[in-house]
Amino acid sequence: ATFYSAPGKGKEELARILKMEPKPIGAQHFGATSDRLMREGKIDQATQYMGRPYQLSGKIIKGDGRGRSIGIPTANLKPSNRNKLIPMSGVYGTIVNIDGASYRAVTNIGHRPTFYGYQMQSVIESHILNFTGDIYEKELTLRFINRIRDEFHFRSKDELVQSIRNDIAFFENFQII
Repeated sequence: ATFYSAPGKGKEELARILKMEPKPIGAQHFGATSDRLMREGKIDQATQYMGRPYQLSGKIIKGDGRGRSIGIPTANLKPSNRNKLIPMSGVYGTIVNIDGASYRAVTNIGHRPTFYGYQMQSVIESHILNFTGDIYEKELTLRFINRIRDEFHFRSKDELVQSIRNDIAFFENFQII
């Protein structure tokens, strides 16, 4: 091991610093490196570092119905642990676990700028592929597989819908190992 001097720190304090373990967050443990990677949206690298996909769980809450109104309904997630790390804003390929079944999903984390500018509070909303049903108030777990793109402000609702359809087609064909 390499030891560095820490001015003003006694031997006991330095030993405590050197023995620090990754901090627990929920049931998962990871350190500063994976935390930084998640905040930067580098899902592939964070998954390799942690040895598994990052997970986020919570309850499905009622949204404003915007996704349903454009033909792409979403499940809006309220995380169970409000201190849980939320990945960088953007569109992600995820696996949704609900009622014991797993589905692919395209998940947006962000402010929905096409409709609300950047004034709205950030949301986590998932379009679950090949799924129908009423799932309000149920528990859902997201496993982040890859980052598809940044969140954009589109000039029109039609441009947004086309982009989401492209995201869906991409993730339907994405090889998950």
